[in-house]
Amino acid sequence: MLKVYITKVFDDAFVYFDYLNLNIQERINKNKDDLKKKQMITAELLLRHALIDSGYKGEVSLEYTPKPILKDSSLSISKSHSNDYVMVAVSNENVGCDIEKIRIVKNPTKVLSEEEFENYKKQKEDKKAEVFTLYWTAKESYIKYHGSLTKEYKEIFFNIERTINNFNGGKIEDLYCYQSFFNEYSFAIVSKMFTVPKVVFVSEKELKGNI
Repeated sequence: MLKVYITKVFDDAFVYFDYLNLNIQERINKNKDDLKKKQMITAELLLRHALIDSGYKGEVSLEYTPKPILKDSSLSISKSHSNDYVMVAVSNENVGCDIEKIRIVKNPTKVLSEEEFENYKKQKEDKKAEVFTLYWTAKESYIKYHGSLTKEYKEIFFNIERTINNFNGGKIEDLYCYQSFFNEYSFAIVSKMFTVPKVVFVSEKELKGNI
C-alpha cells in the first residue's frame, strides 16, 4: 500500500487546535508564524483522515526521531506542507514525501547534480522553475525517507526512467521515486515500493466532516 493525501490549508485551522493531543499542540506552539501553525494543524487532521481511510483504528500517537513514527503500528507515514497545501503519505513500507510550490533558487547548482543541471539548462525559461522543483521535491522526499540529510543535495540524483499515470518515475539509488504536478505545485514520494502511489485529493468539507 502506498497512498498520498493532499488538501488545502484551512483558513480557520485554529478552531481545530484543541482537537489535537497535547504533544502535537506543544510542537505547533513552538512556531511563531501563523501560516506555519495552520499548515501543521491541517496536516495533523489530514493524517487522521488518511490513517482511518487506510484501516488504522488506534489512537494517533506520534514519536519524532526526527521523522514522525506512528507508535504501535507497522504503518509508515510522512508529512509535508508548502504555502496553501499539505500532504500526507501512508505506506506499509518506510516512506518519505514532499510538496513544494513551483519555484527556483538563485543558484540551482547548489542543489542539482551535474546531469540534472544539464537537463535544467536545456529547458525553456518558462519551464525551468518546474524542472528545478521536480528535482527538489524528489531530493526532499529522499531526505525525509531517511529522516535526515545523509549526503549533500547535489549527490542525491533522481534518475527519471519513465512517465506513467502523470508521474515521473525513476530511482534514487535503490529507492523508487514518483513525482507529479498539480496546479502550481510539485510533489514526490520515495519508498522501496515499485507501485505507483494512489493520490487522493481531500476536500475541506470531507476532511472536516470526519473531525
